[in-house]
Amino acid sequence: MPWTLPYPLGGLASGQRYRYESWILRVVPPWLRRTNGGAMLRAIGAVADALEDRAVAGVRLRFPYEDEDALAIQGREKRIVRGPEEGPTVYAGRVQAWRQAHQKRGSVYALLEQWRAYLADAPRAVDVLYHSGTLYKLYENVGLPIDRAIISWSPEGTQWAQAWCFLFEDADPGVITAAEDAALSAIPRLWNAAHMLPLHVILTWPGAALWEYPVDGLTWTEDAALYTWDDVPHTVI
Repeated sequence: MPWTLPYPLGGLASGQRYRYESWILRVVPPWLRRTNGGAMLRAIGAVADALEDRAVAGVRLRFPYEDEDALAIQGREKRIVRGPEEGPTVYAGRVQAWRQAHQKRGSVYALLEQWRAYLADAPRAVDVLYHSGTLYKLYENVGLPIDRAIISWSPEGTQWAQAWCFLFEDADPGVITAAEDAALSAIPRLWNAAHMLPLHVILTWPGAALWEYPVDGLTWTEDAALYTWDDVPHTVI
């Protein structure tokens, strides 16, 4: 019986892979391919094929588009928070671009861009207000750039490294679940500047009121007799 090469000259075509279970029978002497020898060699080849399949699958899991379970792990590692209705393809694209996003991590612009992506399926306005009175606004209209303004803001009992994040809901969100709490607090926790105090998220909506915010809202001096904290709907995360 003439001996043949176990693989074609020039290698396999693109996308093809050797299967050890069949390859091993082509490189051993004919007498070893018989009943018992052939069965043993096929078993060895099958184990080698299984190991190779797992190794290839493990390498592929490095890439965001290959597996949704692995995508969730990669997203957590890269600190990219997935939006509530964000599809796997869109989210994989953001995870793949994590290096570019992290170049500005710690700045308020990177923080608000993460909010923009998180809220992409249901855009909402977000304000980040610093103790100094510097206000950054992410508008509900995704076509508008992030705006910066200086307002008169002098909260008592706060520190210079403190800021507040206001998320403007369309309606009363009701009771916030533990999962929603974790999701909404993740972006400020992961993307706030390292020197800042924890950035709390304050949910507000039409008909809700917050003491002294917006600036022309309720004040302690003028409206303290009209409201108590229990009367003013608000949610702090």
